[in-house]
Amino acid sequence: MKLKYVFFQKNKQGKFFPSKLFFSELFENVSKNDFEIHISKLKAAHITYQEVYNDGNNSCFLIFECNEGKKEFTARALNRVHKLLTKSPKRAGFLIVTVMDEVSEYYCSKAYPILGRFERKVRELVYDVVLKSFGSQWVHETNLPKKSESITDNQIQSGLDELTMFDMEEFLFIEYSPQEPNSIWSELSAENLQKMLKDEIIDHIEAYRPRTLWERLFSDKTEIIDLQDTLKKVRKYRNAVAHNKEFSLSDFMELKSLLTTAIPDLDYTIIGLEKQLFSHEDRALISARLSDVINQKLSAPAMMQASRLNQYQINTNPSIRALEAFQAKINSLTNSPSMRVFNTMQAQIDRLTSPSIRALETMQAKINSLTNSPSMRAFNTTQAQIDRLTGPSIQALEAMKAKYDYIFNSPAMKAQLLFSNLDAISHLSDNNISDDLSSNDQTALENDIKSDEDDNDEPTNSESKDSDATDLTGDGNTD
Repeated sequence: MKLKYVFFQKNKQGKFFPSKLFFSELFENVSKNDFEIHISKLKAAHITYQEVYNDGNNSCFLIFECNEGKKEFTARALNRVHKLLTKSPKRAGFLIVTVMDEVSEYYCSKAYPILGRFERKVRELVYDVVLKSFGSQWVHETNLPKKSESITDNQIQSGLDELTMFDMEEFLFIEYSPQEPNSIWSELSAENLQKMLKDEIIDHIEAYRPRTLWERLFSDKTEIIDLQDTLKKVRKYRNAVAHNKEFSLSDFMELKSLLTTAIPDLDYTIIGLEKQLFSHEDRALISARLSDVINQKLSAPAMMQASRLNQYQINTNPSIRALEAFQAKINSLTNSPSMRVFNTMQAQIDRLTSPSIRALETMQAKINSLTNSPSMRAFNTTQAQIDRLTGPSIQALEAMKAKYDYIFNSPAMKAQLLFSNLDAISHLSDNNISDDLSSNDQTALENDIKSDEDDNDEPTNSESKDSDATDLTGDGNTD
């Protein structure tokens, strides 16, 4: 039986061999190629090992082998080697990858039979529940979206074999209520509650409470194990066994302890089903749960195909790939040292400005308290009363002003103002006019006026002759 590991040194300080670093602290009688390890106080196993260093990637392959005859003893010896090697504080400077683990292979092979027996018991329980409820019509009782009109014998005989362990677990342990949840309020109306006893109210609530199928069918059998809790614990070990992962001696012992109790209890439950009668409500719940499980099973491949198609479109679409690359760049910038420095500075700024902001908030709170104080409310009330009392007077003044503006801007008023201005201009005195003239202009104006006066005082020659002629004749005839 063998164990194979690859050791990587974290600090990469050059060539190394684990055997020289810490084997002497973990094992006994360590030599160049072998050592001993005690399984008990009286029994020790002889272990050989090989080390091969790889210069290319600074790693060391380490192979342990034990051939002590009996597989159980050998498995226990190598299981202890594995535990000491991987759990010891001495391995802190190394990364250890398990490449081959024949110890897990051995204990998985021992776990297969008991796991298989447990799963077959769970399957037997589910089959009994379905077939006892509906017989050969169980396929007809499933509410499938595209159920075939002609159901074949093979579907009836082998259809339940398609259920996985996960399907059967959901069938038994998903909470479900056959009643419409909102209808409980009509049954428990205020009027009905006054007529009902406490026990009747509790019975109504219990009828609507979502419960698992396991709880509805087997809750009165207190001897039965908590199968749901057992299934959760078993699932971890079952996955390790089914997928050939690490499965140690302690894992095997715990699984064996769980199933040693669970399998007899399942046998007891199955025997009890032979005498159990299912009510109409139980049958409705069984049908609903089975339909849900099968519908989910049928829709899962389509959903998986859609998911794969979506992923294919993402991988083959250049635009999407470009967006993903752009998003990656944004993420790298967000996490860059510069951004971290900026965030640090922002935090410091916030810390420095926070007292000022708090002071402003305090001041604002004081202003708000003053605004809402009794004195301010009294002032606002008084102001409102003043506004109410003076409002009509102000409105009257505004109306009078509007009338005055209308009259002042009317055409008649504008004409009157124009004539008044003309009269004022005509009564201006000469002195006032002369005041507006310069000295030279005033002298020239006076000379012109004087000249006009002289011309008016002396008649012209023609006028003198005409006058003389008039005087001579006296008859108005100038000839």
